[in-house]
Amino acid sequence: MEYILPLLVLMSLFGILLVYLSSKIREEYPKWVALGMTIAIFLVSLVAWKRFDYSEPGYQLVTNVPWIKALGVSFLFGVDGVSLPLVLLTAFVFVTAVGISWRDITEKHFEQPRPTMYLQPSTPQRGGALRGLHRP
Repeated sequence: MEYILPLLVLMSLFGILLVYLSSKIREEYPKWVALGMTIAIFLVSLVAWKRFDYSEPGYQLVTNVPWIKALGVSFLFGVDGVSLPLVLLTAFVFVTAVGISWRDITEKHFEQPRPTMYLQPSTPQRGGALRGLHRP
């Protein structure tokens, strides 16, 4: 069983907490934390790409974790040859978005800088793009 896809989701959710907590320490830290987390997620998605075998059909890197056994519900994570490039693209776009908005977060959009409010919403979107719920 592979745990790389659930790791991507958990890293995204953990990133929300880190961005929030870092804002309590110092005002500039959320930008750095968000950049670090998005780069780390992109690197993990590159590892998923490296492990993927395009000569094999069907889903790969599959994780199937039972959730509600009585109902037969489980979390099922997996990627195929079409969805893996989309995972990579999502991770790359978020790194790019944080980098491009680096200066704008504090200078243009707010009377008072609030980078946490700007960076936190992107993290659940990233997690939402990478998670799945399946009932077999």
